Amino acid sequence: MKKIFLGLLFLLSLMGCTNSMIGKNENLVGKQYALVQQVEAKDYQITLNFAENNFFGFAGVNNYFGKYEIQDKKITFGAIGRTMMAGPQEIMKVEDDFLSKIEKAVSYEISKEGLILTTDKGEKLIFKLIETPKK
Repeated sequence: MKKIFLGLLFLLSLMGCTNSMIGKNENLVGKQYALVQQVEAKDYQITLNFAENNFFGFAGVNNYFGKYEIQDKKITFGAIGRTMMAGPQEIMKVEDDFLSKIEKAVSYEISKEGLILTTDKGEKLIFKLIETPKK
């Protein structure tokens, strides 16, 4: 099941990429971020990755993915799909909360150290830039 999902995720990423990375979201494309505010998380790391028009990552138990749009400093995340694996209740709650906040993100800031997403209620999701694992 994991191999099928990863294959589909790879295909979605390829479909969303173009030969030229020129565009308003070029500052996000190809970068991987890890959520900093994970107080509850000790054994896993919530990640957020960006392709040309797609986002994807790991939320604690499940992988997630979807499309996003950028206009000026505003960001809009589309419907979020995710794998349907079950895990410990406390991790599933953290995952649900995180994905709910991502859907409500309305603006972003990029720095050399990371990314800050701000929701429609002013909540901030702070991410640090991490290296993409080499295969």
